[in-house]
Amino acid sequence: MSDFSTLLAYVIVVILLFLIPGPAILLTITRTVQNGRKGGIMAGLGITI
Repeated sequence: MSDFSTLLAYVIVVILLFLIPGPAILLTITRTVQNGRKGGIMAGLGITI
């Protein structure tokens, strides 16, 4: 059975990986900054379709 320090390290790594934005989020943010709200919405719609 794992000890507490191993479990704590695992939980910290999982939380950090969860907080890192993925490529879809980075693309949407980039398009929003470059082209405004409409560009961000269109990028989001394009990703989901």
